Amino acid sequence: MQYEEKLQTIFHEFARDTGSALKKATGGEETMNLGELVSMLKEAQVLDSKCTAREVTTFFVMVNIDDELYVNAARSRGDSSAELCFDEFWEVSVRICKEKLPEIKEGDSVWSTFEQSLEAWIGLEYLPRLNAALKKRNKSGGAT
Repeated sequence: MQYEEKLQTIFHEFARDTGSALKKATGGEETMNLGELVSMLKEAQVLDSKCTAREVTTFFVMVNIDDELYVNAARSRGDSSAELCFDEFWEVSVRICKEKLPEIKEGDSVWSTFEQSLEAWIGLEYLPRLNAALKKRNKSGGAT
């Protein structure tokens, strides 16, 4: 994915704010809990009537449900149903995009596939908002 490195940087910056037990148990690997995720999205002004905090909470639970289904594999990866690793954060981001963009029908849009729409949304909307929120946070000296 074109923006993976930039999204990883942002994920790690926002996830770094709290020192959860999971982060300590996994040797400091950054994870993001629901509060950090919703706070980040609010600060970035990503949430709106198309995608609310309630929907993001649902996404958070959905991407973590496999942790409960495959407990042993998840534990060996240091995964938790209370925290997102980067791959799970990416999945939540894709689900947010699907909520925000109208359903794409062939021939309806300049972007003919969801994949193209996702790339455009991340590059033109999501990353700029997350970067602006991160700059504002860093300027103010931490979480807002």
